[in-house]
Amino acid sequence: MNDAENLSKLLGHLPPAVFREFMADEFSLAMPDLDTKKTKKEQREQMEAVLSALGVSERQRIEEVAERIVPLSDCAGQDVIDGFKDDIFDDVAWIL
Repeated sequence: MNDAENLSKLLGHLPPAVFREFMADEFSLAMPDLDTKKTKKEQREQMEAVLSALGVSERQRIEEVAERIVPLSDCAGQDVIDGFKDDIFDDVAWIL
């Protein structure tokens, strides 16, 4: 996904289950069920395949949202990412 650098970073930063739920809830993407017997890398590869299969314009729309979230995953923003993991945010519309 050379055209979606931030989306790739987000996929790497978030736990697979959180990323899957975010993509399904916010973008209505049909992401594969996660096999807990597989490694996180294998789980991420399955979701990356779904994202790669999207058209460029649809992936770009998701990339724009990811671009706003990724800076939050540095040390200073890690609390925000932890909040996503802990489901403390009811709505992520504030990001948009």
